[in-house]
Amino acid sequence: GIAFGIPVPEKLLILIVILMIVIIILQSSKELDLKNRLSQVAIALLLGGAFGNLIDRFLRGYVVDFIAIGPWPNFNLADSFICVAVLLVIIFYDKIKKVKK
Repeated sequence: GIAFGIPVPEKLLILIVILMIVIIILQSSKELDLKNRLSQVAIALLLGGAFGNLIDRFLRGYVVDFIAIGPWPNFNLADSFICVAVLLVIIFYDKIKKVKK
C-alpha cells in the first residue's frame, strides 16, 4: 500500500509516483530559485526519497520500511528525506522562491 498501508494497485501507484516526480521537477523549476543552496538540498532530498521508494517498488513490488519507533507507523530513510524536504520548503519558502520580475 501507500501511506499507512492504504491499498492501491501496484501499477497505478508506480504511475502516480512517476507523475508526481515530473510535477515536482516542473513546479520546482518554475517556483524555486534553483541557484539557492537550500533549494538544491530540498529538491535533492525530495527527489532522492521519491526515487528511492520508486526503486523499491520496481525491484520488490513494495517499499521496505525498516525503521520502527514506538507507536508511530514504520518508515524508511526515503520517507524521512521527503518529509524533511517538504518542511524545508515550507519553512524557508520566502528565502528560496524565485523573485518575480
